[in-house]
Amino acid sequence: MITYILWIVLKCRNNSRFQNIPSKFEQDFVCIISLVHYSITRAKGCMYSSIKDFANLKYFSVHCHVPSPPLIKYAHWIMPSIHWIKFNIDDAFRGSPGVYAYACIFRSHLEIFNGDFSVNIGISNSLHAEIRDIICCIENANSRGWIYLYLECDSLSAVQAFSNINLVLWKLQNKWKSCLHIILNANCFNFFLRKCL
Repeated sequence: MITYILWIVLKCRNNSRFQNIPSKFEQDFVCIISLVHYSITRAKGCMYSSIKDFANLKYFSVHCHVPSPPLIKYAHWIMPSIHWIKFNIDDAFRGSPGVYAYACIFRSHLEIFNGDFSVNIGISNSLHAEIRDIICCIENANSRGWIYLYLECDSLSAVQAFSNINLVLWKLQNKWKSCLHIILNANCFNFFLRKCL
């Protein structure tokens, strides 16, 4: 089909250039549009999620072959036990390594919003962002006097860092040790860690 369209375009150009035959541009254009429409309607592939593709397909009056949605997983909020503060952490990134940011939200057992924060950390990787987020959450909770903490994160490596400090980057190891000291040595500080599935 592409070869045929190129042949039509070159034939029109050659006729007008070398044989002085006036081009019937409207007829040729209608022929090209009908060929494109015919080939797109027979295509099995899906369009990309872009406005440019959508506009091009609408120009040729073609129905869009929309890709199937990504896998959607059910997630629900699990209420912590009485007097516990739950903090959910997550990070967002563009590339790996790339620009990273992380955020945390604190909620009580009564589903009362107790605070949140977000930080842009620049160029980093996922584990670094998750560890920094956990450190900030523990320090924030300690400064507010919260004694029962329930952490929920989606990084298995960050969960494993509690038992293996070698997973933590060297720049964060002092702060990480300080947070572990807060968790392990404070008599009234309880900590529960759960990985989201």
